[in-house]
Amino acid sequence: MIGSMSCRGCTYSGAPHNEDCPEASANKHHSVDGKAPRKYYPELSLDQNKSLVAWFSEQNRNAFVRLITDCPREFEHAQGSTYNHQAWDGGYKDHVVETLNIAHWLYVTSPRALPFKLSEALEVMFLHDLEKPFKQFPNAPTIIGSWAQLELDLHYDHMESFRVALSPKQFRREFRNQLIRKYGIQLTDAQENALRYVEGVPDSEYTPKERIMEELAAFCHCCDILSARLWHNYGQTGAW
Repeated sequence: MIGSMSCRGCTYSGAPHNEDCPEASANKHHSVDGKAPRKYYPELSLDQNKSLVAWFSEQNRNAFVRLITDCPREFEHAQGSTYNHQAWDGGYKDHVVETLNIAHWLYVTSPRALPFKLSEALEVMFLHDLEKPFKQFPNAPTIIGSWAQLELDLHYDHMESFRVALSPKQFRREFRNQLIRKYGIQLTDAQENALRYVEGVPDSEYTPKERIMEELAAFCHCCDILSARLWHNYGQTGAW
């Protein structure tokens, strides 16, 4: 089984490579010499030996598998968006897999050491649009209830913890965060920051006196925008 991806240490320290390190395997991607990456991981397979799921952190791997298993229709048939990117049946999954591949590619070809693990970036990219399938299938039951029911609860103040109706964006974020908590997915502070700012820093939060978007968030933002804006029609064929 592929272990946790800890290749950054051996890549930049000169220590021997782990057996699963992409720098020491046929998975190594090339970009400096102009060649396209040779390996693409087209499926979020439940077979952990053949999937990027296996490269998530050990503490979260089973939670991700449960999440995929519990919601097969939503993950298989949701669109990536209504128009702007991966706007086809199954485009949501294609977008997620694209961003996972982009994250892997950028990470292992980075000319500089990155201050986070590959698994941290992959987990953020898997989670960054987690609410979208349930928004598109609003009556689908989840571990926290259906989108439609929760939207009713949150917007009309039926839950004690929400005294003010949430905006659509706030509701999307809260729905995603509730799923993450219910499945017991453990995130670092850097991952929480990345999930909050993966789409950039909104004008309402920007300040010239503080760097709100941290390093992992910036990396994940690049992965998302490359898929959503540069390669918005890619992913459907599962090939680079």
